[in-house]
Amino acid sequence: LQVQDRRERLRGLGDLQERMGKLPGSKTDLSAQMVLNEEEKLKISKDLIDLQIETNKMKEQYETESFELKNMVLALENRVRELELCSEKVTGERDALRERLHALETSRKELADEYIILKSNYLALGNQLDQEVMKNEELSLQLLNLANARSTLPGTEDNRSPPMANESSAELERVRATVRRPSARKVRTSLPWSQLLGEQ
Repeated sequence: LQVQDRRERLRGLGDLQERMGKLPGSKTDLSAQMVLNEEEKLKISKDLIDLQIETNKMKEQYETESFELKNMVLALENRVRELELCSEKVTGERDALRERLHALETSRKELADEYIILKSNYLALGNQLDQEVMKNEELSLQLLNLANARSTLPGTEDNRSPPMANESSAELERVRATVRRPSARKVRTSLPWSQLLGEQ
């Protein structure tokens, strides 16, 4: 029993020695693990710092783009206001031109009506003039015939004095000139109405 008891004690001492022998190895393992943990911490810290830097860059970029977009929106709003003012101005000018066009159209219609009235009056006066010219021609022919008949009456030339003969021949020439004049008037009345108006 004593031997057996000693053996067990020796075994316990052997186990203790084994444990004591393993203790320095586990200590190195623990320090190595701590170094690894520190490296991982440093890496995580570096990653966090890099992430924060990236976040700050993105924030600055966002603020810059937001500022530029706000400026662009303000510029576009100003442009829209300018275009609205320009549109109002153009609309006012267009309305004024429409009114002027309407007034010109009304004036043109009135002038066209006056032109029709003047043309009808001109045609009526032309017809009256033609009738008067025809009457004048008939009277002139009668007068010429009377003058010719008077100049050919026998015994009239001997009884007249030279001044009277001259007066008679001058009157005969005047009558002939009067007969020629209506034919010139007739040519004048055959001209277009617009040409006659242009001459006046």
